[in-house]
Amino acid sequence: MLKTREIDEYSAVVIEHVKDKEDMRLWNEYIERYHYLGYKRAFGCQQRYYIRFDKGELLGCLLYSASAWSVACRDKWIGWNKQQRTTDERQFSTYGMGM
Repeated sequence: MLKTREIDEYSAVVIEHVKDKEDMRLWNEYIERYHYLGYKRAFGCQQRYYIRFDKGELLGCLLYSASAWSVACRDKWIGWNKQQRTTDERQFSTYGMGM
């Protein structure tokens, strides 16, 4: 159940890495239920996180995933050739979803 609270009722925000299968299942369920686009399977390397208030109450979910290997319009805009793209792309990530 979603609750409304004043931010000053909390002293800290905690970012928690989602590690086990049950937490991943629950994370997917929250995104499906509360994100306006629902859950869509992310591809490639990814990291999921819960954002919680210090009292344990869930504030939101985050997903970061590896950037696409090759996107012609992006590569042209950046000015990458194939060699530069394969060298530089590991420095980028994509913010996937949040709620």
